[in-house]
Amino acid sequence: ANPPGIVKLLGESVLMKNGRDGASLVQVLNSTCATHPNFRVCDPGQALAASKKKGLKSDGRSGGYGLDYRECFLVNHYAGEVIYTVDGWVPKSIDGLSKHLSDVLRSSTESQVKELFEQEETMGNETVGKKFCTQLESLASTLETGETLFVRCIKSNPQMISGMVNRKEVLGQLVHGGVINALKMRHKGLPDRMSYEAFCFEYSGLENKKQWKKDYRVRCERLLREIFDDEAEQEQHFAFGLTKVFMKSHVNAFLRGINALRTRNVVKNVQRQWRGGTR
Repeated sequence: ANPPGIVKLLGESVLMKNGRDGASLVQVLNSTCATHPNFRVCDPGQALAASKKKGLKSDGRSGGYGLDYRECFLVNHYAGEVIYTVDGWVPKSIDGLSKHLSDVLRSSTESQVKELFEQEETMGNETVGKKFCTQLESLASTLETGETLFVRCIKSNPQMISGMVNRKEVLGQLVHGGVINALKMRHKGLPDRMSYEAFCFEYSGLENKKQWKKDYRVRCERLLREIFDDEAEQEQHFAFGLTKVFMKSHVNAFLRGINALRTRNVVKNVQRQWRGGTR
């Protein structure tokens, strides 16, 4: 089984009496998540570097550092490595009213208020992190039902000062977020894009049935190379990404045309056979 994640371990601490927080929580995270490729245990040098970068001064607990490395861990996100400081996470994660206040509101004579706080009782053990994950899963399900169009936000500088741009950090976010690669594809004039699965579903009628059990990407590459010559690929009329195929508009239009022609021929053959059988 996969080890529990950071949100789940934090949730367990919230439910514990005098739940572990700060250095004790980080110690649990370090022992549980240390083998994860995107998790890193924080050392004094990294805490010192982060303190200097953010202009933090020591509070007397961290041995001269602005951040206490024993209360920190690092996560490698798409936009780079981020250092997290665990300080008061448990009280901040509690997302429920105190029991006596909930009891008062549930005993309200107003039916709507009573009903609302009866639901609050059933959700009382949920943490901020758990609710966030539930909402995120719901959002992901909604996005998957449609075409994903969104604005990518870029953090211009770590000090969060208006009118200042840290070029190195902005470039890192653009590169790791895939924006640069997307712009390169646009520049090459490959506006039509399809996932390999969608491509195979759309154009399976143009394939040999023996290919249907193979990997979607393998099928896509084979079909395009069979229909178009090597020169078309060399001139980048189409390109293969990690999960999608990118095509110039005339490539996709040509595929749709021959697919529609094949469909009409199949329909005519079926009609001809049916009419011949009814005579």
